[in-house]
Amino acid sequence: MKHHIMFALGILLTAIFSLRGAIALTEPGFGVAEAYAAGGLILAGWLFMSARAEWRHARQNRPDQG
Repeated sequence: MKHHIMFALGILLTAIFSLRGAIALTEPGFGVAEAYAAGGLILAGWLFMSARAEWRHARQNRPDQG
């Protein structure tokens, strides 16, 4: 169940920081806003990959249903 929450938060963070990054890229120059958005996307990717690893672990360790 924990991996479902992690997946949802990863998708939500990806959407938020993608929008922030798109807005930051429309302004001239490269600054803190772009670095902030990139860091948020890295964090979202890490959360999503952790959820995937948790899901695989839970899937391998579940008892047989047959």
